[in-house]
Amino acid sequence: MANVPGVDYSQGYDINSLKAGGAKFVCRYVGFTSMSLPQDKIIVYSEAYDLLNAGLFIVSNWEWTADRASVNNTFYNKSHTAAYAGGVADAVGAASLHSSIGGPSTAPIYFSIDYSTDGSD
Repeated sequence: MANVPGVDYSQGYDINSLKAGGAKFVCRYVGFTSMSLPQDKIIVYSEAYDLLNAGLFIVSNWEWTADRASVNNTFYNKSHTAAYAGGVADAVGAASLHSSIGGPSTAPIYFSIDYSTDGSD
């Protein structure tokens, strides 16, 4: 499989620079990360439209909260069943948002799992 050059950025884009640099795809956040954080790193439809019209594919990255994956997150009440259900809900939400901004069904959707741990989980 050939390497395909792409870029991941959190905000601001210059399509001419992306194309001049050889990018064939961009990886962008879909969804929201946390109500306590700015949402400017999330792709919006107008950006997706610009990228797709320039011939760049979109690969999505989903992150809801930094500790979403931790069973010790109080959101799950330390329940593996609730954690699994949360993962299913995230997958459905990510696919829906990815599709809504024009992301192709063949593109991967990455899920960020980056939470602080004390090592017990």
